[in-house]
Amino acid sequence: MKEGVIRFQYVLRADAASPSPEADELIQVRQLLFDAGMIGVGADGVGYGNASVRTSAGFLITASQTGKKAHLTCEDLVHVDAIVDGVLQATGVLPPS
Repeated sequence: MKEGVIRFQYVLRADAASPSPEADELIQVRQLLFDAGMIGVGADGVGYGNASVRTSAGFLITASQTGKKAHLTCEDLVHVDAIVDGVLQATGVLPPS
């Protein structure tokens, strides 16, 4: 099984995640994981590792293939709003991971 690719269906409403305490927390924790080498990109060029945090309306996750980025912003996050009929409903600029 090939890793590092999206294996689910999703509908993405294109809009950057809003700044929030949860987004700040996620970006800070992800930075610690990146600095520790737990998030990054493999020799094959595929990013690995992600992070998430619950919100009152779902959860925020780091977007797909952001492992190569040394520093994230809200545009690198995706808010998972719901799962409807097995399809993930999300809001963000990049695909969910």
